[in-house]
Amino acid sequence: MTAPTALPLELGNALTAMFKRGRLERSAILQAWEATQGIPVRLGSVDVGAAVALALAHKIYAMMPITSTARHRTGAPYVHSGDNKGHLDNIRDFPQRG
Repeated sequence: MTAPTALPLELGNALTAMFKRGRLERSAILQAWEATQGIPVRLGSVDVGAAVALALAHKIYAMMPITSTARHRTGAPYVHSGDNKGHLDNIRDFPQRG
């Protein structure tokens, strides 16, 4: 699986948001974080400016072209479950930084 380098930060933010809203206890947050560390993910840099431009052009979130491009380049399975799947199939030439 391939993901943007921001994935660990996004995950940390999501977990702490659940704690802040009272949805999960501190111990559950820490267990969830530890569980994610066993998932093999290759982190890669992307051009966020280009992602924003694509997102504006297709009226989608910027994360969507990033994950779509990673999927096309690596052959990784499609894991996003949003309503804009049809838009993502046409985004193939997203510039990556490396």
